[in-house]
Amino acid sequence: MPHIAPSYGAPMLTQLRAATAAAHARTEAIPALLRLMTPGLTRAEYGVALRGLLVFQAALHRVLPPRLVRLGIDFPLPEARLASLRADLQWLGAPLPPASRHPLAVGRGAAAVGALYVLEGSALGGRVIGRHVQQTLGVTPGRGGDFFCGQDAEAARRRWAELCAVLARLPETQTKRVTQGALAAFAFLDHVFTPRSPDGRLAKTDTAALAALTNY
Repeated sequence: MPHIAPSYGAPMLTQLRAATAAAHARTEAIPALLRLMTPGLTRAEYGVALRGLLVFQAALHRVLPPRLVRLGIDFPLPEARLASLRADLQWLGAPLPPASRHPLAVGRGAAAVGALYVLEGSALGGRVIGRHVQQTLGVTPGRGGDFFCGQDAEAARRRWAELCAVLARLPETQTKRVTQGALAAFAFLDHVFTPRSPDGRLAKTDTAALAALTNY
């Protein structure tokens, strides 16, 4: 499940972490992501999680780069993440998900940095999940485990440190906007994994409903 790293004491990070704590907790309670760390994890459930994460990652990879460039922030997003998710789904024999029709409303300006905080924070928890899915399902890099088992832990930590530096350079007046971007990213992730019926009510969050991932 996505994991947000410690704030290392920087004021902006400390405030951001506190302001998004409830949203982070809701993300960690998403059934499809919780199942990634259960002893009885199945390949079908693993595929559901990968499909949802691909929708989430692809949306942020599409929206964030031009916004970061406009802010003068050089922080390229690794396309290898998307490629690894697609490769894992192909190995599982699972279809690629359709693109989400729900708009990712990140917000303007520094809000993009808030969304980036969620994206990069989630990468830090991948190694823990990777060890579990490798033991439970037998997946490895090149055999269904590229996204979680093939990540470079040192690279993830380095990117997080670089993000911390970006946040530390932002003026305190941007805290609200950064927080709004982070909350938007959390909300989008929740939306991806929580299909809704046409009348807006929540659909059942069982494996079949999640596997469809067509009602966003």
